[in-house]
Amino acid sequence: NQACIGVRPAIRFNLQSAAFIPAENSNCVVDYENRFIYGLTTGLTSLNGFVEAVNGFLLSYAGTLGTGCRVNVSTGGWVVDSYKTVIFGDVNGDGNITGLDAGIMVNVENYMVSCDPVNDAATLKAADVNGDGNVTGIDAGIVVDVENYMRTINQSTGLAS
Repeated sequence: NQACIGVRPAIRFNLQSAAFIPAENSNCVVDYENRFIYGLTTGLTSLNGFVEAVNGFLLSYAGTLGTGCRVNVSTGGWVVDSYKTVIFGDVNGDGNITGLDAGIMVNVENYMVSCDPVNDAATLKAADVNGDGNVTGIDAGIVVDVENYMRTINQSTGLAS
């Protein structure tokens, strides 16, 4: 006889194998645990050729396919999960790797820009292009080298060469 007690039904989908997969020969990586999609190229306007929805699920996204773009997974008109895209070296989310990204990295290192480890996880992952677990001027220098065509960043591993 309590008005505040009830049962809320819940459905949990195992999306790791049910909703979408990397496209064959795409070098795309879907990190199901952390909800990231990477191994993409800069300047994308579509995820076609990178991931494939399966079993009737649909993928939707809006805006620029840069770091932090939310990709919603839906079925039957309901969003059941979401992922964020990561373009290594792109921290401002415009889908390109430029000096603007390097400047943001320096600002993060100098505590002029704060990043929340949960809400900004995609940005922090994109910024750590030397793989040491920190965002520093070294990462910014790598991004400047990429902009000047002196180095490249492997978008499947996130590491510069």
